[in-house]
Amino acid sequence: MNFWDVYNLGFFNKFFFNKVEDSFVIYGEKTTYVIFTLVGIALVSYLIGSLNFSILISKFYGADVRDGGSGNAGATNMTRQFGKKAGVFTFLGDFLKSVLSTILGIMVFGTIGGVLAGLFCIVGHAFPLYFKFRGGKGVACVVAVALITSPVSFAILFLIYAILLFGFKMVSFASIMSVLIYPFLVSRIEYKSLGPQFLMAMAISILIVFLHRKNLMRIFNHTEPKISFGKKKKNKENINENSEK
Repeated sequence: MNFWDVYNLGFFNKFFFNKVEDSFVIYGEKTTYVIFTLVGIALVSYLIGSLNFSILISKFYGADVRDGGSGNAGATNMTRQFGKKAGVFTFLGDFLKSVLSTILGIMVFGTIGGVLAGLFCIVGHAFPLYFKFRGGKGVACVVAVALITSPVSFAILFLIYAILLFGFKMVSFASIMSVLIYPFLVSRIEYKSLGPQFLMAMAISILIVFLHRKNLMRIFNHTEPKISFGKKKKNKENINENSEK
């Protein structure tokens, strides 16, 4: 068994199925094995996803990130409340837990298991079992899932995200538009079909948009906060003005 066999099929499929084209055929006595395996992947991934790093890290500051700012348990709100360092560690933690879930899913059930694991890791992140089901919006988790299961799509999405972010200066808008394009890229470029990977990518897209529903309302009302790329320049101008006074 080589690496690509595991990546495309997973250990489970390689053991129970003889042909690549049978990798997701459920029939006969194999039905029970497939169902229990997929449920197991979903459950383990949900539990891993429930480890929300923004909440855990904010505890070191003697606070709960959900009690301030936007109330979102994610890297952006962590940065606004506790600084860039806290935001970076939060992003890395959420990213790596999704990487772990996705890789485990791939090892067990191929790319289908990987995307399924990623989906439920995002569900766990948004509705964490350990933190009263109040979590984040899962963008860092989506980045990990796309990178591992759809690397070509990820590269295109990263470019689109960067253009939108610099153009509109809204993290939420760039994130929403990117995840809306994600299923299309998966179906047209990566897997070239409307198979299980596309369906789960679509589920991820719908979930992320749902989690950003309040941001959408603010975008439509022109009240969504924007980031500034010229902060240092403005600070220098203020210093000059003060010195002149």
